[in-house]
Amino acid sequence: MQHQICENEVGDFRLSSTITERPWAIKSLATAAGLVLLSGVIVLAAGHPLALLGVLLAAAAVVAIFRYPILALGFLFFIQPFNVAIFTALKSHAGLNAGPLGYWKDAVIVALFARALLERIARDRRVPLGSTGDNFVLFYVLAFILFAVASPARTTVLPALGLYIEGPLLFLTIRWLRPNKDQLSFLIAAALTAALVMGGAALIEWFGPRLAFHRWYGAVPPPSGEPFVLPSGGYRAGSFITDPLILGFYLAALLPFATGVVTVRSRLRWIAALTVGLCAGGLIVTITRSGYIGGGIGVLAVLALTVRNPGIRLSIVGLVVVIAGSISISYLASNNQDLVRSESNSSHREHLFQDIDLLAARPFGYGLGTTDRYRFRPKAGAGQLGATENTFLARALESGVQGLFLYLVALYALMMRLRSTRLRARARGDGEHVAIAAGAIGAIIALAVAGLFLGVQELVVEIPLWGIPGIALAWPNAVPAMGPVRSQASADAVVA
Repeated sequence: MQHQICENEVGDFRLSSTITERPWAIKSLATAAGLVLLSGVIVLAAGHPLALLGVLLAAAAVVAIFRYPILALGFLFFIQPFNVAIFTALKSHAGLNAGPLGYWKDAVIVALFARALLERIARDRRVPLGSTGDNFVLFYVLAFILFAVASPARTTVLPALGLYIEGPLLFLTIRWLRPNKDQLSFLIAAALTAALVMGGAALIEWFGPRLAFHRWYGAVPPPSGEPFVLPSGGYRAGSFITDPLILGFYLAALLPFATGVVTVRSRLRWIAALTVGLCAGGLIVTITRSGYIGGGIGVLAVLALTVRNPGIRLSIVGLVVVIAGSISISYLASNNQDLVRSESNSSHREHLFQDIDLLAARPFGYGLGTTDRYRFRPKAGAGQLGATENTFLARALESGVQGLFLYLVALYALMMRLRSTRLRARARGDGEHVAIAAGAIGAIIALAVAGLFLGVQELVVEIPLWGIPGIALAWPNAVPAMGPVRSQASADAVVA
């Protein structure tokens, strides 16, 4: 019997050796399998060509995401702000409806999160539950999934859930992938370049074609020109986002971040400098007052955190305040209604009081997908509360005071973590990391302040809110190897 076992083992060994020693055998098997697969593809293509194209694109995307996750992240940072314009152009000029492809960004974020999670489990041999801050973000995601389950059944619940959790999932993805400095610089460059193009297009739109700009790529503004034309006759740029309010929030977030990057000498400085100029110009022509306030305070915060020389800091901050104040005073003195807009101020106040009354009537919320953008969705169902004038109240109305509390704690925790990493970077003389962390703090401040005056909740805003801090916190905690560790004095000189 022992002899028989040994003989079988020898036979198995010879069989495996034959396959490995004869590459033609493997090629023959692969060719046969490929021909069978190709036959199935041809049969499927004859009856369902679009479905097949979608499957092939999805397969290619999955391979790219799992093989090149950082490249996929950079693609998301750059392309997602143009999502609406891209699908509008496809529908208008090529007659292609988005359909399920409209959820590509959601699928990419979820796939990247799964990729990062699997990598941590494979390399660390455990679920990545080491960092208290990351654990809280994961708890935040799970809590909002429970809020969605508890919400009344309606078609807007799942899109609202995606909006609430995809930013945190992106944050965890960046943290768990542990990219190196070159990869993080690539992500920063992608985000800054998208903002640069968006701000530049807003300026071209405002100074040139205006509504014809949107008709050029396929959008169809209403005859009244809303939301681009104010009752006073002033024009508000929407760029490729096609909404001046959302564009104002997006540029308000990227402007402080670009300001942080431009304060330190690095290879990203020239991109950041262009982004600062075009973001500031684009933000101005949106005529979004909440964006002005949020972006301005965010920039001031970044300058206060990055410029170490007290005299220079005071001069720069004073210059920014004087310029902003002069512009505001000139508008008020000329009785320009583009900024004053007294007719809309009363509407803002009415909505705020209505939000507070609704929250007092049901403090545990009305369910996800019941405010702001969701009232425009087809088949939104009953229970829609309409527009809000405060991002925080909008979250409270949908997820209750418990959801608002989690959101506030999450923002506070992000700020404290960024503050700690900034202090550590300053102590070891890493001026670039100081600037990036300060820029991330400024982005959070800008969106938080702007959210006090408008209820804007969009993925194009959530990505910088969570993605930029994710980049700052993933920055390696070491001075670049190209030179010796710098002294505190030299670090101060860099950020000054």
